[in-house]
Amino acid sequence: MKIDCLILAGGKNQKGIGDKKAKYKSLIEIDNRPLIYYTLEQVLKCKNVSQIILAAPKRDFPFQNPRFKYLE
Repeated sequence: MKIDCLILAGGKNQKGIGDKKAKYKSLIEIDNRPLIYYTLEQVLKCKNVSQIILAAPKRDFPFQNPRFKYLE
């Protein structure tokens, strides 16, 4: 059975948490990678996830993958 995965990643970094240059919380870097990278890495390993929907502005998220779809 194939399922879709929705990842909410558009929360603004209004308090300047971590990397103050990061516009969104999910783009705060941990070990030189944005936080969202770790989530995407694990979801991409799931064989039964057919589509990954990122609820975030596409222009600010540099991730490309045929399984990704952006919901702005």
